[in-house]
Amino acid sequence: MNLWYKWKTIFKDHLRQKEWRKRNSHNLTTMGNMFPIQLVDVGNFSYGSIVAKFFNNEERLRIGHFVSIAEGVTFLIGADHRYTTISSYPIDMLIVKSGTYVDPVKKGDIEIGDDVWIGTNALIMGGVKIGNGAIVAAGSIVTRDVPAYAIVGGSPAKVIKYRFSDSMIVELLKIDWGKLDRKICEERLDDFYRDCSSHKEFISFLQEYTK
Repeated sequence: MNLWYKWKTIFKDHLRQKEWRKRNSHNLTTMGNMFPIQLVDVGNFSYGSIVAKFFNNEERLRIGHFVSIAEGVTFLIGADHRYTTISSYPIDMLIVKSGTYVDPVKKGDIEIGDDVWIGTNALIMGGVKIGNGAIVAAGSIVTRDVPAYAIVGGSPAKVIKYRFSDSMIVELLKIDWGKLDRKICEERLDDFYRDCSSHKEFISFLQEYTK
């Protein structure tokens, strides 16, 4: 019986991964655990193993283009408990089961912008929005929104610094990452690896692929 259950689980996992690949042929992500595929959207070229834990079927996980997801990253959606009531325990869900109360507190979708890098073992909580170009340090617990091109770290995660100057960030936010395909990456490889310390160096590149 246990062996049958094991093989059944392996087979279901194989089918789910196959379905994920079919839906996500435009990126390099894999499913790190079993979750409702229809609740997760991932953009072009993003990579990493996605571990998403859903506690309802109403909130979603949206991941942009060119996102780097390191090992051990977890997205936790709809897992908050009530804390203004007598007990934080989900009494109705686990004991009474009347369906009168919805125990997990809804915080909203998780939205990850384009060109975001999420470090090893980071935890992203429900309702969080991470702006384009942001970096989340390894081991961070992100409980609130992260500004574009900010580097955040800690528990809870706080802004450590910004990657670029305000004027540079304004220009970078004009990039439409959805327009960047493999051909552009190959043809403009040097531009992607150019140091951004000079605003002028980026102007010609940005003007071609802005929103």
